[in-house]
Amino acid sequence: MRAVKGSALDNRCINLEESDNAFREFKDTLMTLYRKLDKIQTYQIFEMRAGEPGVVHCPKRPNSKPIVQNLLKSNVAKEFSPEETAKLWEGSKKLGPPPLNKEKVHDIYKNVLPHVPPDLRSDKLYIVPGEEDKEAVTASKRARRQKDLPELSESRAEPKSQKPRKKRAAKNSK
Repeated sequence: MRAVKGSALDNRCINLEESDNAFREFKDTLMTLYRKLDKIQTYQIFEMRAGEPGVVHCPKRPNSKPIVQNLLKSNVAKEFSPEETAKLWEGSKKLGPPPLNKEKVHDIYKNVLPHVPPDLRSDKLYIVPGEEDKEAVTASKRARRQKDLPELSESRAEPKSQKPRKKRAAKNSK
């Protein structure tokens, strides 16, 4: 509940499909403003405070004392004017739609499409996968199963009990 109360003051719903600039590549823009955080894998929690732009408090464990690192580069202002912010926004390039996942397309076509009403089947969500896509999906699923197979066979190789199992006689019902 605290997270909801502490969230943005303006909780508007935005339709991302209608927005042409929702997804952008920010890495290059942010690399001009901030340094990389060294040994990022060693930290569990990251805290950035509103009054300290560019400063990250990162404890290695929840109960440990946080290490404070200033990631803001020295030649960067601590506050940006609206014009500078707009310039940074325009400098970030727009991202195109992500590539289709062939396995998901195949699974939707195979498992979901039979349950979709006929008048809705023409939606672009229900793309008919090509033969080469079907073969590639089948091969990748088979490879994944074979990779997991040794782990399964090792766990099944250990018998649960040393006693031989007794065969049960079939009951005749008349």
